[in-house]
Amino acid sequence: GANGRIEYSGTATITVTGVGADDEQGFTITTGDNSIISVVRNGETITITGLATGNTTLTLAQAGNDDFLAKSQTYTIEVYWPDDFLALSADESPSCTEGNYRKIFLNRTLKQGYSTIALPFDTNVEELARRADADDWVAQLSVVTCSEADGYTLYFQKVEDGAIEANQPYILHLGAEVVSPTWTDMANGIAVAAASAAMVSPTTGYSGYGDWTMCANYEVGFPMAGKYGVVNSEGGLKQGGTGSSLNAFTAYIAGPSSSPNNAPRLRVAYVDEDGTATFIGTLAEDGLEEEPAAIYGPDGQRRARMQSGVNIVRYANGSTKKEARR
Repeated sequence: GANGRIEYSGTATITVTGVGADDEQGFTITTGDNSIISVVRNGETITITGLATGNTTLTLAQAGNDDFLAKSQTYTIEVYWPDDFLALSADESPSCTEGNYRKIFLNRTLKQGYSTIALPFDTNVEELARRADADDWVAQLSVVTCSEADGYTLYFQKVEDGAIEANQPYILHLGAEVVSPTWTDMANGIAVAAASAAMVSPTTGYSGYGDWTMCANYEVGFPMAGKYGVVNSEGGLKQGGTGSSLNAFTAYIAGPSSSPNNAPRLRVAYVDEDGTATFIGTLAEDGLEEEPAAIYGPDGQRRARMQSGVNIVRYANGSTKKEARR
């Protein structure tokens, strides 16, 4: 027998000789545990990929015939987790020391549409999503205003080049779902800041009006009662109720408990780099308000009903939503 070691997610190759490169008749490949390694043969080259840490066996066998002698070889293979690989999971308490890591895994599904994110290393949306797409961007809280008609308006400014700074909170928008993103720099490593559930949540954004702040969260099950989070694909905010919670590597918005002279009313606006703002209503306890109090066109003219194209809808609670109809 023979022994071999493979890094988690890494590959190794075995070259077989005395076997026809294109004729696999009588040649078999048997793995002890298909969940630990995957095996692909291409002619005389067999590529092994580590799928999960653990130990298994790999047996190569050639039946004897007129052209080849019968032979077999069994390998004992260990798939191991290197010290400079880092795994982060939204439902596990993070604990990583400052340093350089060659590969980082984020065990989290990032949904299509709006969500929040905070990471202990610098990256950008293109690296996160592994594609260049105008529908992929991040934004941070930049300005808060307040008026009698609208209550608070929270403006989230889209970040140039989709840059994501370590330990900073962001609204994330994706054009398509991203499952378990991975970052790799095998040559130089990726600089990671220390992160743990006990660390003080960093904050950013405008806090001069009613102490509105956007905060990074590394705590599993962070209590969201009274705080605001992005809870739907349309980008609206909802205030957490009793017992609501947030997973790690996310963000939340904290604000005052009331607007001037009444209960809190707010809307959000996502601002492009050119200054164009898209206004979106917030969420009621059971979702977006169903009955519009008034409907307007993009030119500000009131409409009797929803029309094709863009409609600006104001609800009874003062929130607004931009809706497109065909």
